[in-house]
Amino acid sequence: MGRRAEYTILITDPAGSTTVCDPIEAGDPRTGEPGWSEIRLGPRLNEAGSGTITCTARPDILAAVNDPDNRVVVRREDPTGGSPTVEMAGPVELPKHGYEAARDGSDGPGRLTVTFADDLVLPAERLVFPNPALAATAQTTTKYTITSVNPEDAARTLVDLNAGPGALPARWTPGLVLGAHNGTLPGITISTSFTRDVVLSDALREIVRLGAVAAGIYPRRQRFRILPEGGQLRFVVELPPDLSQSVIFSRALGNVEVADYAPEAPTDTVAIVGDATAGAGRIVKERINTAAHTDGWRRREVWVDARGAANATELEQAGDDTLAEGGPKVGFTLRAIDTPTTRYGYDYPIGALVSAEPYEGQFVSALVMGADITVTAKGEDVTPIIGVDGDQIADRKAAEIRRILRRLALLEGAL
Repeated sequence: MGRRAEYTILITDPAGSTTVCDPIEAGDPRTGEPGWSEIRLGPRLNEAGSGTITCTARPDILAAVNDPDNRVVVRREDPTGGSPTVEMAGPVELPKHGYEAARDGSDGPGRLTVTFADDLVLPAERLVFPNPALAATAQTTTKYTITSVNPEDAARTLVDLNAGPGALPARWTPGLVLGAHNGTLPGITISTSFTRDVVLSDALREIVRLGAVAAGIYPRRQRFRILPEGGQLRFVVELPPDLSQSVIFSRALGNVEVADYAPEAPTDTVAIVGDATAGAGRIVKERINTAAHTDGWRRREVWVDARGAANATELEQAGDDTLAEGGPKVGFTLRAIDTPTTRYGYDYPIGALVSAEPYEGQFVSALVMGADITVTAKGEDVTPIIGVDGDQIADRKAAEIRRILRRLALLEGAL
């Protein structure tokens, strides 16, 4: 345990507009002062992290966390007197109340452990409707199409129409609104489409990936967040900073706890992509992973059946997606250690591009994908998670499922 910890926990209604019980401050295990005794947080980049809080089972807290869809807000107070920050917030998933009875009745109300999800679980609970203005039973098209739109604008529009104020009343998530427009990646546009079975959070990740590739900054990418502010849940898109010249992780610097380096050869470097047309009128595109060839990898061809593509742009995207999946992987992740010059949340945020040394003398650019935070009365222990790409951090099984669903969506789009 290291840094000084001053945390307050709030329980709010589903919209985040009202605090429904008294704030939960830190308890004192020496005196038996009620309050929270442990906080565990796992924020992630563009993914719904999760957290747990352990606290005294006060009657007002029990009532609050057992009310459906109420939310936990974990707020870190600034010891220097500045504004507090929200470390994580989101809906309650599991409140577990336990106690051991004492014969003299001095055991108190018992202990409560609450598991909650980050607010990014909200877009994971929505589908992208082909026509968001119509109910699911009234849909007549199979795709929602984006044509030459700035990635931040595309992400904001998708959220607004499928979960925000612009959605059908039954689909509007209570309290969810669009936050400030940050103007990230000006001059960059993307074109893509999403079929009726695509989850909103997956579509958002695809948008920021396409935007990063178009802007030439990949693996750096935009970060989308839902922030509890002013009694509302505000969806925002930001561009985390490029700190690769100033924030460096290396065993020699003493800020690396564990490192795992496992490069992989590509399975595909050239994609031949075809549409559904037969005969002489059929459109066939060839997409090449030029970077892989420049690095010295030999030509590896793969056929991509993109019969669901509506135009040449979607054909090219299908090929590029296949090459991204089958391209060379660095396969490097590390768990960092806070030091006076590399402090998570102070010197670098989630989503920042930093530099890391997988082995002596070899530096690569890597993303801050998240952190594991544990807070007790002794202080807070922070372990940042850093890697070359999100697919190297996330559950590989989940990534494979998303890949299969994307392929099925292309095929279904042609039916």
